[in-house]
Amino acid sequence: MVGKTISHYRIIEKLGEGGMGVVYKAEDTKLKRTVALKFLPPELTRDPEAKQRFVHEAQAASALDHSNICTIYEIDEIPTEGRDQTFIAMACYDGETLRSKIQQGPLSLDDAISFATQIAQGLQEAHEKAFAAASLQPDKLAADIGAGTGFITAGLMDKGLNVIAVDQSAAMLDKLKLKFPSSDKIDCRVGDAEMLPLEDNWVDYVFANMYLHHVEDPLEAIREMTRILKPGGKLVITDVDEHEFEFLKNEQHDRWMGFNREDIRHWFIEAGLKNVFVDCVGEKCCTKSSSNGESVEITIFVAKGEK
Repeated sequence: MVGKTISHYRIIEKLGEGGMGVVYKAEDTKLKRTVALKFLPPELTRDPEAKQRFVHEAQAASALDHSNICTIYEIDEIPTEGRDQTFIAMACYDGETLRSKIQQGPLSLDDAISFATQIAQGLQEAHEKAFAAASLQPDKLAADIGAGTGFITAGLMDKGLNVIAVDQSAAMLDKLKLKFPSSDKIDCRVGDAEMLPLEDNWVDYVFANMYLHHVEDPLEAIREMTRILKPGGKLVITDVDEHEFEFLKNEQHDRWMGFNREDIRHWFIEAGLKNVFVDCVGEKCCTKSSSNGESVEITIFVAKGEK
């Protein structure tokens, strides 16, 4: 990859690799700036569900604006080496990683407190958007529907909850398990939103982040998520508002072009939920067409209901 040009990015060097992707340093030849490109791992490029989860990761991160969270510029997909290559373009920050810093020797107390505070502030900004609506209580059981890379799952575990992570992609769940190799707080299960692999009245909370617009029948998915809730349990869905950007159906496998908030409210009530509210998150999902370069911003809503 080093030396190649992907879209309008010239690959300079490899920065790192993990279970959920490979990251390269690159030059944006249009804007003359240095960026970081994160590519979906080769073994997952032919898995459409894994690709959806990768897109969800970019959408979730792009909705956040915080000094301790990496800025997302765009997500794109281009054919290369006989396959479609999906990547996220993001800000590239100079300096050493926390891992390399620790490998040099024990951190001073001041440095340890500083780093921990910065990380906590960034995570709080990312998670509270969805969690504030649920009034989370530790030691309860939550289901993360469309768990993907574990963005919501990790936040729930940090809050002291036990989590059942559900995703259609077994390969993606295998990657997620690597993030929490010794945790007894997570249970990964393969399944989809219209037929969840959980019993009736089983969990205290259900979260579905940037997932509903990929399901075939949103109302049936909401009913199914309601089914697994205990009486008094809460369903929280975050997703995009109604829009007119047709290219998202082909390029990002969206089945629905967002949702009308009043429809969401009616579906929650029809599914048997009460104390329903639907509100604006205050952030936008930013993405770009890989075919014509069109950049779009779509507002995001949060919906909550109680069983």
